[in-house]
Amino acid sequence: MSSSSCTSVAFGANNTLYTVGNEAEVYTWDLRNANKCLAKTSDEGNFNTTHMCISNDGSQLATGSHGGTVNIYKIANNQLSLVKQVMNLTTAVSDLKFDPTG
Repeated sequence: MSSSSCTSVAFGANNTLYTVGNEAEVYTWDLRNANKCLAKTSDEGNFNTTHMCISNDGSQLATGSHGGTVNIYKIANNQLSLVKQVMNLTTAVSDLKFDPTG
């Protein structure tokens, strides 16, 4: 991560680590290959991303921001693609969790 501070981490499948900081960029890291950064994705519509989590099956990643926006991404080939954006929250996201069934 560049100059931003890390605000949340999540472990994915196949020894991947996802990190996000206050600059709202999600980094995908390969922990098997000397901590190589595989991808950097802008967390759309978010500023100061506060929390992140991965679904139990590892197919989705959710981020939440200080402004209340929640983004849900599909994970495919170490790339994130935005699936849904929830913008009707009015308070900061303090925690995220997927339902066990996905």
